[in-house]
Amino acid sequence: MAHKAKAAFVPAYGLRNDGWLHARLVRPVRLVAQSVESVRQAAQLLNDSKVEHIILSTCYDSWEMEAELKKALLASLGVDLTRVSVIPAVVNTKTEVEAAGRIIHEFAIEKITIVADKWHLPRVHEVFRMWFPGVGIEGHSFTTPRFEVVYEPLLIKRIRGGNALLWVLWNWALLLKLKMRG
Repeated sequence: MAHKAKAAFVPAYGLRNDGWLHARLVRPVRLVAQSVESVRQAAQLLNDSKVEHIILSTCYDSWEMEAELKKALLASLGVDLTRVSVIPAVVNTKTEVEAAGRIIHEFAIEKITIVADKWHLPRVHEVFRMWFPGVGIEGHSFTTPRFEVVYEPLLIKRIRGGNALLWVLWNWALLLKLKMRG
């Protein structure tokens, strides 16, 4: 097993195409703004030696394209891609943290910096804190430059991603549910 490491975790914010009305008919072609910003922030943490590894989460059946776009962006920002792991095809928070757990164990990660939108970070932070009690969890938030309709199987999730108010309410409702449960 490797030495104890620090990693940045980048959630799967997904992809979109430019014609959101055709989201179910046309394959997505680009990262949403949240993905771009989270990848940029993670690259900066790695380039500043605050983390040693980046964990990229990707979602649904378009995960391979999302992974390639995120890795291309990281490479353009000077990141050595051997320091990047990809979580493929997550469908919800549970599958995302289960897959993150395997990477945390493989690389003996003792500290995770979650790189997430300021409204998403409290919920992701709480989930990681609950699932990984022996790992130091910290947050690195950013303000999403714009909200975009996301390529997602569920209509509610597509619409939620494109509306700031719905995004905030969704994340706070799920955070409240977590707090009440645990």
